[in-house]
Amino acid sequence: MAAHQVAGKESDGEEGDEEKNTGRFGDQGEFQPRDRSGKPIPTFRTDLMTRAQVLAVLSYPRDAALEAAATAEEEAMIAEWAARETPAGGREPDLKPPPGGG
Repeated sequence: MAAHQVAGKESDGEEGDEEKNTGRFGDQGEFQPRDRSGKPIPTFRTDLMTRAQVLAVLSYPRDAALEAAATAEEEAMIAEWAARETPAGGREPDLKPPPGGG
């Protein structure tokens, strides 16, 4: 019997043996594109994605550079959208009606 068994969880090696078999991207699954509010975009809705996101989603085998470019673009887009949504002064908008009518 081998010293290292995956099913039996027996190992005479180091604790990180499982990480060696997961590949470059680990156990992260596939790239998940996000919209400007940070919500996931379904992978079949390429019409809602930027070019960088489409390239990252459709690349096979996975390309870390394409995914990094798409992620950086998403983060910039999300930050820009958050800055537009936040009123001047950085506080939450006042939901009370204006005085004198409304």
